[in-house]
Amino acid sequence: MPIITKNKDAYNQSFSGVFGEFGRGGGAQIFFVQTAISPRDLDKIQLVGDIEGSEKWEVRDLFQRDVDIERVSGSLVPYLLDENSIKFFNPLTLTFIPPVAEHDSFAGHIPVMDPYSETIDEYPYSCVENPGFYRFRHIDKHTENGIVEWNDSETKLVAIDGQHRLQALKDILNDPNGRAKIDFDDWRIPVVIFGVRSIDDHLTENQRTLDVIRRTFVYINTEAKAPSQTRQILLNDSLANEIGTQEFVNYFHANDSKQKPDLNILPLLIFNWRGAHKDSRTDHMPGTLKTIEEIRDWLQYYILGENWSAEQQELLGIEVTGETKDLKIGFRDKSLKPRSVKLLRELFRTNILPGLAHLMQEFTPISDYGKALREIEERYNSDSHEARHAFHKFRFGNSTAHGTVKPKIDAIETHITEDIVSAVSFIPDILQKDIGMRGVVFAYGNLYRSLGAKLAFDDLYDYSVWFTKTLNEVYSDGWFGPFMGTLKHPDSKTLKSFLHQIAYSHDDRIINYRLEHSKAGLGGLLSMVISAKGLSDGVIKEQDFKGFYGEFRDRISATLLSGFKKQVRQKVLEKMPTSATVKQVNSAVKEEAERLSQIQLSSLDNFLLGDGVE
Repeated sequence: MPIITKNKDAYNQSFSGVFGEFGRGGGAQIFFVQTAISPRDLDKIQLVGDIEGSEKWEVRDLFQRDVDIERVSGSLVPYLLDENSIKFFNPLTLTFIPPVAEHDSFAGHIPVMDPYSETIDEYPYSCVENPGFYRFRHIDKHTENGIVEWNDSETKLVAIDGQHRLQALKDILNDPNGRAKIDFDDWRIPVVIFGVRSIDDHLTENQRTLDVIRRTFVYINTEAKAPSQTRQILLNDSLANEIGTQEFVNYFHANDSKQKPDLNILPLLIFNWRGAHKDSRTDHMPGTLKTIEEIRDWLQYYILGENWSAEQQELLGIEVTGETKDLKIGFRDKSLKPRSVKLLRELFRTNILPGLAHLMQEFTPISDYGKALREIEERYNSDSHEARHAFHKFRFGNSTAHGTVKPKIDAIETHITEDIVSAVSFIPDILQKDIGMRGVVFAYGNLYRSLGAKLAFDDLYDYSVWFTKTLNEVYSDGWFGPFMGTLKHPDSKTLKSFLHQIAYSHDDRIINYRLEHSKAGLGGLLSMVISAKGLSDGVIKEQDFKGFYGEFRDRISATLLSGFKKQVRQKVLEKMPTSATVKQVNSAVKEEAERLSQIQLSSLDNFLLGDGVE
């Protein structure tokens, strides 16, 4: 067979192997070279986290950035160094990314790269090339004689799958004693290097090379081991609630990625956006208030509704005519084209995001906490070079500081954690737990869906300004506590009694906190409280208020009855004669529970309405 020859003019790096290509789909085609490399070639391969600026990519593109060092050092390296273990693993999946990629513009359009033929060193080659960056070629009719070449000053070979294996191999490469005992230098490491080209510019006009890379990563990991729930949400571009979650979190991520972020926007640290796997240090980040899953659930349960639903389409502004026509068809067929996904993102950013972001940013306790975080950030960023790196690592999960200062950075991170935990402690307990913001967001979404057209607001943002202002009044009134200690509200005893059986049990445990419980729990109660204020300030008309308030009064009544039944049963049993039947006991329990429920509801009505509404 011919000997593979290297073109040394345009490209300074190369691997030879078997060339292959997959069938066409979605207007694009992937081609690859599969080969085996020697350990000394590991230095030619980088991790996504090594690419300068990659931490500033949009959240949906942040795949495979965090390496779980404990997994590498505690599991993979010992396995590879174990002389009694048979070694095997799947090929590393590699592709090309620019050496500096702060923004995703490098992948703004999938290149066409039409195949061409060329004679190189007297051999006829079939070539696919992204000029100046990389080229795949193989001898005509001999795909086993393939080669991939690249210019390492213009593009880097990066692992998009297998980064933990790659890090383990690199660690062993840098350990002379370890590599000697397992004849590491004689290993051949399987890799697949792929590229992607457009074959139908119309179908790929709204796709990026990075989208294809991301989907390849998702497919590989879904088939083997599914990414975490958070990663699945952030990587999913086929469902509206998941896409909305990405855009919501990216609003805060994009701001914190700026050299001079807008300090009026909440810090990214409030959201556990990185979605690390279990047992890693970022499994639960100190100071985070909400997870990615929680944000998605807000959209699904309280704001936008179920994916593909008519309610969701209405709130997003999807119509049967105009530019949203194809998107309407996609919702009908439950399948979105790339250009429809792009439009869906724009609709969410225009119609939903401003209002929801305003609610989060201007709600007093979260706003105050955000300001405290900004003060902590400013203090560490102005303290020292190491402190800046420590805060960057705390927020983004990595640091480019030299390894010699790592112990100092880790020590500073401990102090950052202490400061942030101290700051979050000033948020009332019920708002630190899921039940609090679930109640708030339920009331926010429910009131708009039920009365939006009757409230005379121009859009969701206009409504959000009023709702948040009213919510802050509710907060100042003491409905969220604190209910004990030196900071307790003067009306804490009365307000806590209204939360009895709604959010707190008779023995003071948090109850009715699940997503589906909110409508008849804290969310329903807040709907009543906020609508009463809306009636008072003239935003809600009396005839609209009566039906809305009455609906949630009935829901709350059912919750109170259920809770009081559990509370009074033992006392009722003690008073009943031993000859009482089960039916008699249940009847007596129900009667007492109904009595207590009506007392609490009447007190709540008087507190909220006085003599204003019958």
